[in-house]
Amino acid sequence: MLRIEDLGNEAMNDAFRSFYNDYFINNQLSWSNLWALKDNFFDEIETRQIPFTNTDYSECKARYHDGFFNDFTIAWQNELDMGNYKNAILIWEKAIDLAKDWEIKRGRHIHKGTPLYFQAVTCLENDEVEVGFALMHEAYLEDFIRNGNNDNFSSPGKSFVEFKVSDDTAFYRAKLEEIKQFFENEFLSTTFSFDDFRRRFSENINIPILIKYQFLLNIFRIWKAYRRFDGFNLTNPMVGLLYMEAIFSLCKLIEPIYRVTTHTNPHSNKDVYESLCETNPNIFNIITMRNFGGGGFIREMHNIYENNRVNIGGHSHSLGDVEKDTLLAYGFRNLSAHDLYQNDFVNQNIKGILQSVFRTLFKSVTSSHG
Repeated sequence: MLRIEDLGNEAMNDAFRSFYNDYFINNQLSWSNLWALKDNFFDEIETRQIPFTNTDYSECKARYHDGFFNDFTIAWQNELDMGNYKNAILIWEKAIDLAKDWEIKRGRHIHKGTPLYFQAVTCLENDEVEVGFALMHEAYLEDFIRNGNNDNFSSPGKSFVEFKVSDDTAFYRAKLEEIKQFFENEFLSTTFSFDDFRRRFSENINIPILIKYQFLLNIFRIWKAYRRFDGFNLTNPMVGLLYMEAIFSLCKLIEPIYRVTTHTNPHSNKDVYESLCETNPNIFNIITMRNFGGGGFIREMHNIYENNRVNIGGHSHSLGDVEKDTLLAYGFRNLSAHDLYQNDFVNQNIKGILQSVFRTLFKSVTSSHG
């Protein structure tokens, strides 16, 4: 027997029974009854007494809203089980449309964290990575509003971006664990554990949530390209450009992360990278945009990567591992911003280049002053 969540409104309960009768018997979704009843249903929620102990009125309403959206999960899960991702996504689009129509009419808010989260993970399952992340962030914002614009809460959207493979991410746990293992195995050094990364970055309240989402989005992009196109064995120039886009996007995060972790405001991006070369900051006093711009970096990238050396102004300078990583990140940041650059050397060493960028980004996370 089909079990739907009791919504405390028999007319809406009947509407869902009819909804599923059409779905399972006639193989179609009929939304007309839900549209006809949703205004009265959401209006009635606004006037209900609070039945939950130690719960304020807005939280009480949010729980009723969750119940409404939870009643769509039977059809959604069934479409997922059949591999019909487009239909599964459409269920949540239409469910959210019901709520938004009422919101526009009444000028009030319905908590939509549940459908946005489920729509997000469905998009991610369907390899619609960018759309999935936008929806996941929207789900997080719904939970942020639910908690009085306070970030001190637990929710599936927040657990997702914090890389917590927990009960909150139960539906998406297997995929998140797979991506976590990929990230850990390919890019985290033995001296920088995943738990340490999550503590310093993902759970760091000083780092804006958009930076965290952008970082994880690029992990997903890299993982998607890796999975689809034979790992890091690049033979297709277009795949190389996909990796280069991820490199540029990750490099753009280094400076804002450095600012929030050090509580400083360096004058230029060059100042940030100079500070990250704490064992030999003078290397960046030698390098200027004039003699180490795109052309200079292209000439020297092989020397930097293979030999830990850089030739500037007729002089060869030895580089430690930190300087090597920082120069590669700095060089590819500037090069990617101005050119769709690619060559065989970059394609053959894309994993190592990504590792240098990640190590520099992690260095910006762990930097501190005073």
